[in-house]
Amino acid sequence: SRELAAAAEANVVDDPERSILLALEAIDASGDANADAPPEAVNALHRAIGASRIVLDVPGVGGRLAVSPLGDVFVTEGPEDTGIVDLRSLKTGESVRSWRGDEVDVNDVAFNHDGSMLAVTGDDGTVGVWDPATGEELLSVAGNGPAWNPSFSDDGTRLSIVWTDSGLIQIVDTKTGTSVATVPNVADRPAELSPDGTQLARGSWEPPYASVTDIATGDTIVELDVPDAAAVYTVAWSPDGRQIATGDNDGIVGVFDAATGERSSVGLGHDSAIVGLDWSPEGTMLASGSNDGTARVWDAAADVLTEIRRFGGRDLANGVPGVAFSPGAGRLVVSDWLITAVKIFDMDPAAGAELGGFEVRSDAGTVAFAGDEDTLYTGSDRMAIAERDSRGRSVRLIGEGSTSPGFTVSPDGGFAAVADVEGFPVRIFDLDANEIIATYDPPTGGLDNLAWSVDGASLAVVSGTDDTSTVTVVDRSGAEQASIDFAGFFVYSVAFDATGGRLAIAKSGRSRFDSELDRLEIWDWRSNEVVQTLDVVARTVASSPGTNTWITTTFNGSTVDVWDAGTGEHLAELAGHTGIVYLVAVNADGSRIATGSDDGTVRIWDPRSGVQLQKLSLESEIADVTLNRDGTRVATIDTNGLVSIWTLDVPELREVAESRVTRSLDDLECRQYLHQPRCGAQPQTSGKD
Repeated sequence: SRELAAAAEANVVDDPERSILLALEAIDASGDANADAPPEAVNALHRAIGASRIVLDVPGVGGRLAVSPLGDVFVTEGPEDTGIVDLRSLKTGESVRSWRGDEVDVNDVAFNHDGSMLAVTGDDGTVGVWDPATGEELLSVAGNGPAWNPSFSDDGTRLSIVWTDSGLIQIVDTKTGTSVATVPNVADRPAELSPDGTQLARGSWEPPYASVTDIATGDTIVELDVPDAAAVYTVAWSPDGRQIATGDNDGIVGVFDAATGERSSVGLGHDSAIVGLDWSPEGTMLASGSNDGTARVWDAAADVLTEIRRFGGRDLANGVPGVAFSPGAGRLVVSDWLITAVKIFDMDPAAGAELGGFEVRSDAGTVAFAGDEDTLYTGSDRMAIAERDSRGRSVRLIGEGSTSPGFTVSPDGGFAAVADVEGFPVRIFDLDANEIIATYDPPTGGLDNLAWSVDGASLAVVSGTDDTSTVTVVDRSGAEQASIDFAGFFVYSVAFDATGGRLAIAKSGRSRFDSELDRLEIWDWRSNEVVQTLDVVARTVASSPGTNTWITTTFNGSTVDVWDAGTGEHLAELAGHTGIVYLVAVNADGSRIATGSDDGTVRIWDPRSGVQLQKLSLESEIADVTLNRDGTRVATIDTNGLVSIWTLDVPELREVAESRVTRSLDDLECRQYLHQPRCGAQPQTSGKD
């Protein structure tokens, strides 16, 4: 079982589908069907499901491809040397319409901007423009030798075509078929028409490796600053026409300013030539296909292209010439050279179970969603708080160079309180300005806890000496508002209620346990009096602003209690953990609670019904857990500094995480966990695969 789990882990990046099969087999191989699955196998399955974003696998088609701007179909060439053009449904993969588009073999396809025309080039030298809705031929353009790289202007009035044998690139009027311009193509250059139809971007196997030609004059107006001896195999204009992407024989993706030719960003990682490129409709992402058998998606908004997604698999091992975003960039369609398969992958950041993971300082200990639900705060290797986007990428650093091991962020995301390595002083940061606006240094004791009110106006600071704990409320300027001492007690946790006027305090005797005294106390700090005592010995307390409840963990216990913050009534007990629960997080409206335990799991609950909705298994001891505002994501950090971001309410994850998976490999054709229902269909695998 462990060997299979290790093999599953090794295949996660390059072949997540195989990884899922290996992880399931690891679970089956572990023995007793009534026992919990081995953590190695469960963790491998978590990672594999998160990595496998495949929506559809369509065998028997491939090569160059295009996706209709209408979002209903994609088009590829049919079987090799048949000349068939094959339109298929993006939802089902079934053939919608097909016809013979070339007398020899189809080489390339392209839709115009509104999806009303489809250009097909092939080996017979005749280029056809077809109505994809009917299969009617609208235009035929004759040429000499194989034709490639059809591309339309945005208004659909011009079409450029590369004829490799004749050494020409021709631009034609799509209404009349007459030639608008002819550009020499002395080095079999790939080419693409600019969105406005006035310029042509070209790649080459010899200097200049990429250039821009003015169609009206035939003059080269810009040479792109491509590194020497980097033959460019493919080019692509950004939707706004301001940038040109190139892919070269060294596996490097470059983005260039179309007006100056200067390289503005570069993407590294492919191991072989880039043979396919496509911009997302908004121009914020760039997809690349390579002969290394992978397709990659890059964030094109920064100076350095950052890899967002990577897709691969056995069917793509021979190279990926076809990459195309669907409208809205919700899907990426990928094809292989050998007409083996077209694969459609989900690009939604919330697709799959585990969105991603990354490492921070092992002593970071804190992770927090706050403010914008896509904003996450963690520790940083550069001794600072890192503000991160929804994929875990660092956006900026706060308090860089500090020695702070702990912090708390206000729920509105406006402020952070940071504790120094010795505890004091507490520094209050304005996150928008990224500057310290106040410090607070209690007169005695070491720092034990920090907590913000919901509106970020008040900060509770828990400090202590050997025999006394003190809870102090300060405002954002660091001025003390109220203070209360608990002689002989240690305060483990504090939390403000929805109004910010009361503070729940979880405390325990320093010298001995006393069930009569170790109660959860509610302190009205404005009147400076304890107004309520709840019948629970609490270790951790959290509040739910949305439902005005307290959530507590019992001292050294495995259950979690939910209380009405107004009346003190016990509302629910959340039972299911097999170890001590140390951590509690609540989303903004109180509809989800996340708990972390030393049993190695994080569990998600509906506090109104007390029902456990989901269980996530982690390999290491959990240091902190947080929920985003709407309760659709949870982030965890373990004691080794590994941060994981998970998508919640995913039935596939819940199915494999909460129960032992016993279905046989023969049943995998159903593929529910891959969002690909195929029950009753024949498996699409054969032989040793």
